[in-house]
Amino acid sequence: MISDFQDRKVIYHDIDYPEAVTREQARKADERAIEFGIPGILLMENAAVAFVKEVRDYEVFAIVCGTGNNG
Repeated sequence: MISDFQDRKVIYHDIDYPEAVTREQARKADERAIEFGIPGILLMENAAVAFVKEVRDYEVFAIVCGTGNNG
Protein backbone atom coordinates (compact mmCIF):
# COMPACT_ATOMS: atom_id res chain seq x y z
CA MET A 1 0.00 0.00 0.00
CA ILE A 2 1.48 3.37 -0.98
CA SER A 3 0.76 4.98 2.40
CA ASP A 4 3.31 2.57 3.91
CA PHE A 5 6.03 4.26 1.87
CA GLN A 6 5.12 7.94 2.13
CA ASP A 7 7.48 8.63 5.03
CA ARG A 8 10.44 6.87 3.42
CA LYS A 9 13.03 8.95 1.58
CA VAL A 10 15.58 8.38 -1.14
CA ILE A 11 18.76 10.46 -1.15
CA TYR A 12 19.97 11.23 -4.68
CA HIS A 13 22.57 13.89 -5.40
CA ASP A 14 22.20 15.15 -1.80
CA ILE A 15 18.47 15.80 -2.28
CA ASP A 16 15.74 14.05 -0.28
CA TYR A 17 13.05 12.48 -2.47
CA PRO A 18 10.04 10.48 -1.31
CA GLU A 19 10.43 6.79 -2.16
CA ALA A 20 6.87 6.71 -3.49
CA VAL A 21 4.32 9.33 -4.48
CA THR A 22 0.57 9.16 -4.84
CA ARG A 23 -1.12 9.18 -8.23
CA GLU A 24 -2.25 12.78 -7.62
CA GLN A 25 1.28 13.89 -6.68
CA ALA A 26 2.65 12.27 -9.85
CA ARG A 27 0.01 13.98 -11.99
CA LYS A 28 0.78 17.37 -10.45
CA ALA A 29 4.51 16.90 -10.94
CA ASP A 30 3.97 15.97 -14.61
CA GLU A 31 1.64 18.93 -15.16
CA ARG A 32 4.16 21.36 -13.63
CA ALA A 33 7.03 19.97 -15.68
CA ILE A 34 4.99 20.26 -18.88
CA GLU A 35 3.97 23.83 -17.93
CA PHE A 36 7.69 24.63 -17.70
CA GLY A 37 8.15 23.34 -21.24
CA ILE A 38 9.40 19.80 -20.65
CA PRO A 39 7.69 17.51 -23.19
CA GLY A 40 5.80 14.52 -21.81
CA ILE A 41 7.87 12.13 -23.95
CA LEU A 42 11.05 13.44 -22.30
CA LEU A 43 9.52 12.83 -18.87
CA MET A 44 8.83 9.22 -19.86
CA GLU A 45 12.32 8.77 -21.31
CA ASN A 46 13.91 10.18 -18.14
CA ALA A 47 11.82 7.83 -16.01
CA ALA A 48 12.93 4.86 -18.10
CA VAL A 49 16.61 5.85 -17.86
CA ALA A 50 16.33 6.33 -14.09
CA PHE A 51 14.71 2.91 -13.76
CA VAL A 52 17.44 1.20 -15.79
CA LYS A 53 20.15 2.88 -13.71
CA GLU A 54 18.50 1.55 -10.55
CA VAL A 55 18.11 -2.07 -11.68
CA ARG A 56 21.05 -2.62 -14.02
CA ASP A 57 23.14 -4.40 -11.37
CA TYR A 58 20.35 -6.75 -10.27
CA GLU A 59 20.17 -10.24 -11.72
CA VAL A 60 16.41 -10.47 -11.13
CA PHE A 61 13.77 -7.79 -10.75
CA ALA A 62 10.05 -7.40 -11.37
CA ILE A 63 8.26 -4.66 -13.26
CA VAL A 64 4.76 -3.82 -12.07
CA CYS A 65 2.80 -1.21 -13.99
CA GLY A 66 -0.68 0.15 -14.31
CA THR A 67 -2.73 1.60 -17.11
CA GLY A 68 -0.55 4.68 -17.64
CA ASN A 69 -1.19 8.40 -17.30
CA ASN A 70 -0.58 8.03 -13.56
CA GLY A 71 -3.89 6.24 -13.30
